[in-house]
Amino acid sequence: MTRPLFILVLVLACMLTPVAAPAAAEDDNARYHQAFTLYGGSKGNPFELYYPVELTRPGLVRVSVGVETGSGPSQHEFRAVLLDARVFDPKKTPPDFWQQLYKSVRPAAKTAQSVLEINPLFKVSEKLVGEAVKVLQSVDDIFSRDRKKPPAYYHGSVGLGPHKLNGGLDHAVDHPELAATAGRYLVILQNFSSETVKGRILIDYPGSAWDVDPEIEKGYEVKADLAVESVGLDASNRVTVVIAGIGKRGVPAVRWNDPPEKAIRLSLKLDGQERKSILLKELDPGMVLAKRGRQTVRYVSDLVLERPAEVTAVIDPDGRLVEGNTRNNRKAESLVPGQQRQRHQRGDAGSASPATALAPAGPAAVVSNPPDLAVTRIWLDAARRVNVEIRNLGGPVPPELWQRSGADQPYLQITQNGRSWATAPLSAFDPQRQLSRGSSAVVYVLGEPLRSSASVGAVIDAAGRLEDRNRSNNAREETLTPR
Repeated sequence: MTRPLFILVLVLACMLTPVAAPAAAEDDNARYHQAFTLYGGSKGNPFELYYPVELTRPGLVRVSVGVETGSGPSQHEFRAVLLDARVFDPKKTPPDFWQQLYKSVRPAAKTAQSVLEINPLFKVSEKLVGEAVKVLQSVDDIFSRDRKKPPAYYHGSVGLGPHKLNGGLDHAVDHPELAATAGRYLVILQNFSSETVKGRILIDYPGSAWDVDPEIEKGYEVKADLAVESVGLDASNRVTVVIAGIGKRGVPAVRWNDPPEKAIRLSLKLDGQERKSILLKELDPGMVLAKRGRQTVRYVSDLVLERPAEVTAVIDPDGRLVEGNTRNNRKAESLVPGQQRQRHQRGDAGSASPATALAPAGPAAVVSNPPDLAVTRIWLDAARRVNVEIRNLGGPVPPELWQRSGADQPYLQITQNGRSWATAPLSAFDPQRQLSRGSSAVVYVLGEPLRSSASVGAVIDAAGRLEDRNRSNNAREETLTPR
C-alpha cells in the first residue's frame, strides 16, 4: 500500500452510469452518495479509498458502487469491502485510534461524513496514518485461499471488472453486533488495475448524517417538496407562517441533525430585509415534515409587526434541500397590524390550512403529545461496558431541554448494586437529539467496564425535569456478569 497520507475525497461532477438512484424510501437512514476517483494501483499494491461511518442503531447497511462510462473500453478491476473497526487491533493501535482518525480528517465534526483518501499531496499525522496503513495491510489476508473462515470484522465485498459496471452489498447489523463494534464501520475501495477509475458510491446506513452530492440527488426519482402556504399575523401581531410538505416523500429525518451552516432554514423578511432565520429543528421540532404526503407546520415567530410592511417568508433560501419544485418556496404578504392580511401574490403556494387544524401559538407550534422515555434494555458489550437503551415511546422531547445547563437537563443515572455509579445529562447520552422525535431510541455506553457480576440499574429523569406521560417505565435493573 503506497502514498500513506490522507485528504478529503474530491467531489466530481461527471456523467456516470448511476448506482440505482434510490426512490428515497421514507426512513431515518443516513446516506453518503458522492463521486469518487480511484487512481491506478496494482494487484499487490492497490490504490485505496476509506469511508468510515458510524451507526447509531441496528439496521441495514447498503453499499452500492458504479463505474463511469463514456471514456471508451476499460480494463478496471476494483473491489468494495465492508469491515468494522475491530480490524484496528487494540494491541497495534492506540485505544482512541478511531476518534483520532476522525479528528485528523475533520477537526470540526467527528461525523459519519468523514471520507479518507490516500494521497501524497495533503499531509496530516504521519504516525497516525502509518498505523492505519500497517493495520489495513491485513485486509488482503481475508481473501487468502488458505483462510477457511473470514474474521468477525469482515461483512462482505463486491468486485467490479470490465464487464461489471455496477455492484453492491447489504449487511444487517443487529443489537449484539452493534454493541460489539460500537457502531463503527469502514468501507474500502481498492483499485487493482493501473487505470484511473471514476464512479459513484452510495452508503446507506442507520446513522445521523446526510452527505449527498446535490447533482446526484437531482436524479432521485422521488424528492421532497416544501412550500410556504401562508403568511399572516396572530392576535398579538406576531408574524406566523404555515409551511407545508407536499411531496411524495418527506424531508429526510437525518436532516434535523445538520449543523447550522448546512441546515435547512426559514427566512423572514420585512420590506426586503431579513429579520429572522429559523433552523429546521426549531421550526419543526416534532419532525412533522419528515412524513410523506401532505403535512403542515405552523410557526409563530417572536417578530412583532409594529407598522404596515411587506412580510416575505422563504423556506430553504440557501437551497440545502433538493426539491421537485422550488417555485412555491417563497410567499409575500402586505400586512397591517391589527387587520386582516392583504393578498400580495409571490410564488404559487396554496391557501392556509383552517385555523382549527393548526397547533396552538407559541415559539413553535407543536402537537400536544408529551414524550414517554423508557429504559428498555441494559446489557454488556464485548468490552464489558454497560449499554443502556433509552426509548421514546411518546411525542418529541422539547428541543430547548438540550440547551439548558447540565444540572437542569433530564439525566440518566446508573447504579451498581444499589449505589450510584454514573450519571449523564441529556446532551451527553443523546448529543444528536434523537429523542426529539417520537418512536426513537438511543444507546448510552458507560466508559468504565464492569469487573464482576453485579446488579446494574438505570433511571431516566429521576428529578422530573421532563413532562413524561408514563413514569412507570423510567427505571430498569438487570443482573450482569462479565465474560
